[in-house]
Amino acid sequence: MILSFVDAVRPSYENLMEFSKGVVAALPNTVSMNQPIMMCFDTDIGNSVGNIMRRETGITNEILSIDEISLNEGDFVDIGAPIIEEVVVPVVVKTLVFDSE
Repeated sequence: MILSFVDAVRPSYENLMEFSKGVVAALPNTVSMNQPIMMCFDTDIGNSVGNIMRRETGITNEILSIDEISLNEGDFVDIGAPIIEEVVVPVVVKTLVFDSE
C-alpha cells in the first residue's frame, strides 16, 4: 500500500517535521513490524519528507517517498528498481476500468 497525499504540507522544516512525525504515529503496526513506509506526493516534497522522517523519528523502516505524481483511489502503482545514483525510481500508474454491465 502506498499513501497518497495532495497538497500535504507547506515546505518548511518545522511543517515537514510535524507531518513526518504524524505519519509515523499513524502507522504503529507498520513501524513496529519494520515494514516499508511508502508515500506519494503531488508536489515536490518527497525527498524532503523522506529525509526528515528518517532523521527526526529515528525509525529504521525503509522509506520510499516519491513526488510529482497524482494518484486517485483505486490506482495501481508499479515502482521499478532505483536508477540514476539510486535516487530515482521509474513509476507506472495504472487505472483499471470495468464494464458496468
